Amino acid sequence: MGHEGPTPTHSVRQQLDGILASIQTIERQVASGRVPVSLLEDFKMAVDEVRLRLWALMASASSGDPAAVQRFRLLRTADCCRITTRALASGDIDDRIAEVQEAVRSAEALAAGPWRRPPSA
Repeated sequence: MGHEGPTPTHSVRQQLDGILASIQTIERQVASGRVPVSLLEDFKMAVDEVRLRLWALMASASSGDPAAVQRFRLLRTADCCRITTRALASGDIDDRIAEVQEAVRSAEALAAGPWRRPPSA
């Protein structure tokens, strides 16, 4: 039997090394002033999303429930919607900024349910 290429573990290890290298590059760019501070919030949100997804994957793996990750993502989406709705209502988020409309369009698309399957006969 010949060698058929890298194992899945090897591939994941390479991906992790790539992620770490990317983070280190961004860190150096921020430290040198080559990255606008305004992008740091986007970077933080991306890292938070990765962290939360990893947590969900670990919880799913330990529970043996493959749907746990899907439920986690949906609960996180619902939580983000509730938090954003409260922040808009209280004025903590200015409803005149363009991203509010983007969030509204996304929520409307989810509510419209184009992903829904017709009932089976």
